[in-house]
Amino acid sequence: MQLKNVWFYSLLCSTLTLCSCGGVSGDNGDDPFGTGTDSDDTTSSYTLTLSTLDEQCSTSSQSFTADQNSCVQARLLQDGSPVQGEIVTFSNTLGTLSVSSKLTNADGVAQITLSNNDAEVGAGVLTATYDGESTDHNYEYLFGDSSIEQTAAIQVTMFSNGIGVNRFQADSQVQLQTEILDANDTPIARRGRHF
Repeated sequence: MQLKNVWFYSLLCSTLTLCSCGGVSGDNGDDPFGTGTDSDDTTSSYTLTLSTLDEQCSTSSQSFTADQNSCVQARLLQDGSPVQGEIVTFSNTLGTLSVSSKLTNADGVAQITLSNNDAEVGAGVLTATYDGESTDHNYEYLFGDSSIEQTAAIQVTMFSNGIGVNRFQADSQVQLQTEILDANDTPIARRGRHF
């Protein structure tokens, strides 16, 4: 019976010792059981930015002509420093992406090309995603080359019986000859004219 009592008291003392400790050893930080209140916890912050640039990837722009390719860059930073080798996925609503995902380089940049082979005109939204977090960027495709101002003139000549005239009577017939001229007064070929 005495051995039974010793065993019982030993078990009781061990249990009380473990229960009454109540503190941490310091080796596991302030929060050894992962309750989220560790005062030394430093959470990394990721930043994902997205931009569109000209075809040479040198000048930032949101507007492009309908037949122009553009450069798309997503930049991934962790606490302000570039992150290399991470997968960024891309999606868009207008135009065609060269690839739908790309790894970041040493500068934290994942770079792809956005083209508009169908020459659609309008505005679209580009989205880049990393680890469930996304960022959007608006862009647009416009008609023609917006940087070149084109001027044209229409020259109309009126003929009556093969002779150039500048007036005619109401019951007579005349023939109109038209030419579309560029800024240098040179005729522009193959332009439709409808009256």
